[in-house]
Amino acid sequence: MISGDNGKKVHLLAVGDSITFGEDENKKGYADYMAERNARIKLDKVSWGGLGIKDLRRLVEMRAFDNIKDVDIVTVLIGANDFGFDIPIEEFESEIDKYMKEMKGMYSNSRIVFLTPLYRDYYGTTIKTMGGTINNIGVTLYQYGDVIKKCAANNGIEVIDLTTDQYLNANNIRKFTSDGLHPNKVGNKMIAHKLVKALGL
Repeated sequence: MISGDNGKKVHLLAVGDSITFGEDENKKGYADYMAERNARIKLDKVSWGGLGIKDLRRLVEMRAFDNIKDVDIVTVLIGANDFGFDIPIEEFESEIDKYMKEMKGMYSNSRIVFLTPLYRDYYGTTIKTMGGTINNIGVTLYQYGDVIKKCAANNGIEVIDLTTDQYLNANNIRKFTSDGLHPNKVGNKMIAHKLVKALGL
């Protein structure tokens, strides 16, 4: 485990969709608040709104990671858009497995950690209280998270579960997100606190 207590800079690469990119009122995501919380973190992000797992694989093909070297920790938060776009769970599993192998190949000396999708009450363009955890093809958000856990176990990759996180849940999702999905400033800071602690930074 890489510790943030020894004064050494820790190079963190945060990969993901709009939640990683930053959608709160300050246009920051949880990774930005991680870097603010611990000045030893050197942050790079590869993230855009609307990305799914196939898009992340295309970024590998486009060599988007080639100039990001000497990374200590890679975090990948993905699955929210695959759920929202009704990507079949078998297809999601196949793409996740391939992507994990690609990331291990590119960052063989790095600690790679996948994050399961955040709990959500948001689906498409409609906000539904307690209605956004199952999509149009009948697959639950938790099943996408379970696929990530399964593939991670098969590939020797760590997982941090954010889907059933104690901070973001059915009781407080409206308080800590802007729309039932994207964390606000307080929500992002809570996720940052959880990840800094879980990663030993």
